[in-house]
Amino acid sequence: MTTMEWIDTAPADAATCVLVAGDDPTPTVPGAAPELLAHLREQLREDGPVAHALTSDDGAPRALFVVAAGGDATALRTAGRTLGEQLVGSALAVALPSAELDVQPFFEGLAIARHRPLADGEQVLAVATAPAAAGVVGRAGAVAQAANRARDLIALPPSELTPDDLVAAARRQAQELGIACDVLDGDALAAGGYGGLLGVSAGSVFGPALVELRYRPVPDAAPVALVGKGVTFDAGGLQVKTTAMELMKADMSGAAVALGALAAVCALGVPINIDVVLVIAENMPGPNAYRAGDRITQLDGTTTEVTNTDAEGRLMLADGIVHARRGGARAIVDVATLTDPFALGDELCAICSADDALADQLVAAGRAAGEPAWPLPVWRGYRSWLDSAVATRRNYAAERGFGGMPFAGTITAAVFLSDFAGDVPWAHFDIASTAMHTQGTGPWPAGPAAPGVATLVRWLEGLA
Repeated sequence: MTTMEWIDTAPADAATCVLVAGDDPTPTVPGAAPELLAHLREQLREDGPVAHALTSDDGAPRALFVVAAGGDATALRTAGRTLGEQLVGSALAVALPSAELDVQPFFEGLAIARHRPLADGEQVLAVATAPAAAGVVGRAGAVAQAANRARDLIALPPSELTPDDLVAAARRQAQELGIACDVLDGDALAAGGYGGLLGVSAGSVFGPALVELRYRPVPDAAPVALVGKGVTFDAGGLQVKTTAMELMKADMSGAAVALGALAAVCALGVPINIDVVLVIAENMPGPNAYRAGDRITQLDGTTTEVTNTDAEGRLMLADGIVHARRGGARAIVDVATLTDPFALGDELCAICSADDALADQLVAAGRAAGEPAWPLPVWRGYRSWLDSAVATRRNYAAERGFGGMPFAGTITAAVFLSDFAGDVPWAHFDIASTAMHTQGTGPWPAGPAAPGVATLVRWLEGLA
């Protein structure tokens, strides 16, 4: 696990990073000729957010990076990610711009990209800045450490992160944080009526679970709930996937992100009550697997006709949202690799909510964190697409589409989930298109990205 900490003086062999913003003058750097700094700054116009050279003031070569700090938080996070991919060594001296600038996204992007999930052991990136920035580096380090822990979970092979393993990981985190953790599985789920979880998991040798972690720093205050999708491997059920099966270990990213956001909030001491509800299962074919055409009873007593066994996440999240609502949540955000919002590409997350204020809060939090998201409507006109002759609704509307892909897949999934939120403000945070990357792109690192940890932390801080 890569962590980041502030130091007041960089060691002699530390690399140097100069952030330049707008027309601010470039700081003087020992051992670097002004002409070299000017040349590197000019390179930024052509080569992107980071320019690199070797320099020396004592005969020993040291890395010098000039980083563009202009633009918005996403540009800063992208610059940090780019630098993190190039940086060698365990220490970095950073000269910050004089302009008033929130550089936390830069340091988060740096520490996250510096970590290679499952490949790196325990290591510390020591960052030297002016004392005034020590707090920013510390905060960024807490968020990045939580995100990197989530990335390590997502990177695990599915044989090493079964539903039972994910439950154990959640329990360990609760114990480390000193917070309450309850687990419902087996008979408890059946007795409670969690039909979505039970249906999805029926084809697997591993049983389902609902895990609830409760953080209560504020007495007698209603919690905010994060509901995380934890499908540790999604083969598609009986409607088996035909492509990208190797990526389906990442279908528990929503659960990992929810755990990561909770860990960061606890580390930062944010005074807000939080319930994290994880719905955990494996979606496999098997002799007992649920079938297309089955009718399942959800936790709220309504029924769903299964028209696609590979649209399993919404069945599980529906039970999780009802559970969170019954727990007295004042707002609910579900986080999931639920659909693939193709129109948004691989750099934007999707936010769906019928509550405009909540959607605006989450989009603004993502903008401030440098994790861009785009709002999509919960268009009630599409509710009729989910009408069923045998149930309250169906889970998929394939005939409304082209080439086997449904129109408005993300929106109709959100319309499905909105049935279960009742009067509680609710949003669906879809991270499917940003969850995994073959190489670093925009603000996201290569491999599992754990998108949304920083966004949720900013949002929760704003509510506190």
